[in-house]
Amino acid sequence: MVQASTYHLFHWKLVMNIVFHVTFGKVVLPPVNFLSDFASENSLLGHVIYLPLSKHRHEIIPYRQQARNLMMKIIDVNLASPTIDARPNTPDLHVALDLQSTLSFLTQAFKCQVTNEIWLIDMNGMEFSKVQSLMNSLSIDLDDQIYLFDAQLNKTVIYETYKISHSHDAKLKAVGFWTNSSGLHVTEREIWKRRMDLGGHQFKIASMVSPPYITSMIPITVSNSGIPMDYSLGGMFADVFFNLQEILNFTFQVTQPPDGEWGAILGESQGWSGMIGMLQNKEIDMAIADFTVTKERSSVVSFAEPIAQIYHSLFIKNPSGTPHYGAFVEPLHWMVWLTLILFIVMTPPLLCLTVSFGSYDQYWREFTLGKSYVFTAGAMTFARAWDITPTSWKARCAFFSLMFGGTLVFWHWEAMLISFLATRVIVLPFNSLQGPTNFILKCQLTLFKLD
Repeated sequence: MVQASTYHLFHWKLVMNIVFHVTFGKVVLPPVNFLSDFASENSLLGHVIYLPLSKHRHEIIPYRQQARNLMMKIIDVNLASPTIDARPNTPDLHVALDLQSTLSFLTQAFKCQVTNEIWLIDMNGMEFSKVQSLMNSLSIDLDDQIYLFDAQLNKTVIYETYKISHSHDAKLKAVGFWTNSSGLHVTEREIWKRRMDLGGHQFKIASMVSPPYITSMIPITVSNSGIPMDYSLGGMFADVFFNLQEILNFTFQVTQPPDGEWGAILGESQGWSGMIGMLQNKEIDMAIADFTVTKERSSVVSFAEPIAQIYHSLFIKNPSGTPHYGAFVEPLHWMVWLTLILFIVMTPPLLCLTVSFGSYDQYWREFTLGKSYVFTAGAMTFARAWDITPTSWKARCAFFSLMFGGTLVFWHWEAMLISFLATRVIVLPFNSLQGPTNFILKCQLTLFKLD
């Protein structure tokens, strides 16, 4: 009994020491298998760990050795730039440890990020209300994928956080848990099924008439100065948006860009025009239009999943409007034509001599020099049939060689001519998209507006 009591007392002290270490000691690093499972669940390859390295250097060194099989990068938040530079071709899981120490870094990082990186933030045993207050101070959007985890004794609970708008408090909801024995469990994998209820929030959106996607914008309310304040939308994209409104439970107010533009770069430091500029300046929450996705636009705004594909066409005046008779000689190179001419000039005398001299040939009168030229031309063009053949074997060898060679040349020329006329290669007067602006007067180009 004494031994058992002593054992329980020692076990109780050990547990107290561990709890004391977790609560009041240094940061507790997440299990390596947890990070690996979470990254695999989100189809991520690399891991980027953010923490104040000077404060937790002794914990991170053995942890890095334990996670040597993972593609991991350690970044000191006290030295790192707030701009998140994603590694090319390597989708990373961004993990922030010691929330209170990394809060300043996260504040700047969330303001700078354009693409939706997936974040995993350690709550480190903090109270739920405290975490909620810290999340309210961050710039978080509705479509951000920011998760928090709380490592407990038997499992690690996973939360997600997002804001319906910047005027709302951050929502913090449990979405799953992880245990070492059973792995990762997620209640609902589809993000928009977890965020379906937007609580009737009113979004500010911008749009422009662009049939058939947005066919009409009819003013609903007008200000005292006569400026439309809200519009009703019509068109294909409007129908899709109305269905989203019903599913996600939100309202909206529609406006138009003052400059009537989709969005173009005004200058290096002047920002953007049109609806892209309104999004960049947070004057609106979203824009509904048939936007062309470009690299420059993607650097300042986030595009939704495409619901339609639009193809742009560039038309030029037909460069060969009149018949081109030179096409009959273009299939063969000029050296080939020169060789054929020499062949036609030199072969008939050879055929005439072969038939007329040597062994007697009863049809020698049909292969005089003049008729041999006619026969050679007919063999090359299939223009004339020949029903008489020489009787001597030498003359027959020359005759059939000429027939066979002429047939091959004609068939080759005919096939090349058909291919050449069927496939027309138009040489454009420019080599890049900048070219049309330089040759627009010379080539009389007709350009369609690329929105």
